[in-house]
Amino acid sequence: KKQPLRLQNEKFSETLKIFLKKVHLGKNTIERKRSVFENIERMNNEEVYKLENINLFKKIFFSLKKHRFLMLCYLGVTSKIIPEFRKIENLPQFDRFHSLTVGQHTLEALSLLKDLKKKERRKDNYKLFYRELQKEYNYRALFFAILLHDIGKGRGGNHQIKGSKIAKKILIRLHEKLNIVNETAWLINNHSLLSDYAFNKDLEDYSVIRSVSKKINNMTRLRTLYLLTVTDISAVDEGLWNNWKASLLGQLFLKIESQIKNPKKIQTLNERIANIKSNILKKSRLISRRKLESIARITYPNYWLLQSQEMITYQIEKFLLKKKFNDFSFKIEKASKNKFHDLVLVTKDRPKLFLDIISIFAVMNISIFEARIFTLDDGTVIDTFKFSLNENKYFTKTDISRAMYSLEDKLNSLKKQNKIKIKIKSNFKRKLVHNSVDVEIDNNTSSTYTILLVRTNNRPKLLYEISNILLKNRMVISMAKISTHGNFVEDSFHLRSQYGLKIENKKLLERITDEIKNQLGQMD
Repeated sequence: KKQPLRLQNEKFSETLKIFLKKVHLGKNTIERKRSVFENIERMNNEEVYKLENINLFKKIFFSLKKHRFLMLCYLGVTSKIIPEFRKIENLPQFDRFHSLTVGQHTLEALSLLKDLKKKERRKDNYKLFYRELQKEYNYRALFFAILLHDIGKGRGGNHQIKGSKIAKKILIRLHEKLNIVNETAWLINNHSLLSDYAFNKDLEDYSVIRSVSKKINNMTRLRTLYLLTVTDISAVDEGLWNNWKASLLGQLFLKIESQIKNPKKIQTLNERIANIKSNILKKSRLISRRKLESIARITYPNYWLLQSQEMITYQIEKFLLKKKFNDFSFKIEKASKNKFHDLVLVTKDRPKLFLDIISIFAVMNISIFEARIFTLDDGTVIDTFKFSLNENKYFTKTDISRAMYSLEDKLNSLKKQNKIKIKIKSNFKRKLVHNSVDVEIDNNTSSTYTILLVRTNNRPKLLYEISNILLKNRMVISMAKISTHGNFVEDSFHLRSQYGLKIENKKLLERITDEIKNQLGQMD
């Protein structure tokens, strides 16, 4: 039987220590790597957990030379020092997002973080990340949280809760200070917090921002969690970290930052609306106080409280100041420097108007990221859509111009109340390997809305089908937000009853849930 390789004149107990020193200095040989690979499992814990070994291991781990730590993983050193890591190294992920095993994703995230630290990823959607990277954050807790954020997977139950407990034991074993242990555990337990809020909640709803701000509570923790979130998403799959997700997480980060640094005192609705109006009057040269108050008389509080002041100003200047603003009119403009467009449509409300607009997007295969609907007291409806034509990487400037012209033409056809027929390829649903539909009701996060969250396979007509069920059940859709994750999507709908209230009728909510599951669960 072939014996494990032993280096001449070297004590067995010193093999790991010498190897780690050489790795730290970048001076290892093939023979030494082979020696460690063949002997690492023969070493007892007393040899492995010597303080000098642990300190050298951590120096390599925190080093930005990513290949050195990856070598420890490939040779079995990491799983010897952190035995819990062995369970996730080759653990498949049977979910809608990940294409890598848990271990592969973890090492990809750690390597990506080191690349980002060295500013080797030059993309516009990392601008805020790089800016916050220059400020105070918990360096050690961030690195440990990246390494251990999925350590609780494969054990059943909530992997974040289990992972935070496991991480505490690991870091104590690695002689980390208690504050690093506790902060790492908190980050792991909350590593999906920002993405859950950014992609599924209404960021213009102050009650939502106040809720998440209380959970985070300080800027160092917020910044560290933001860096962890961006790195984690970026390491999942190619293209999953995109401009839309960067925009939403950036908005959320800045709103929480503002709330933490300058907590807003509790104000009445009238006080908050008065402040918004005052800010609009200061920034706009076109809007007079008399005209603003005239418009305010036909609005509801949500119009002022659940969209940005910039969007309200835009709507008033472009539409509501005109004498005939109740006629069917719309404008499409590019949203700042992002690759998104805003459609604002103002007209008299009519049955299925929202569905007709969605039909146009579905026919043209245009990605909607967010939709908001406001109805005024005189029957005027203001629909806003944030969409992108850049999801198709093969679109030229000419293609985009043609698509925009076609979009405007189809929207103009709605003036005559023409309906758009949706034609979906008949073989589409057969392409689904696994059809999954999860529906969740959240009546706690927002004080204004009932939030409906639908997770399912991405497919044409999806937004239309869900919206049709909601409107048929007399739900008022105040906002819809769509997050795409490869072949799956998360659609969140912010709902109120026809009387403007949150929906507390459990039987109604159960019926809607069942109807959505039945509709989306059909494979033929």
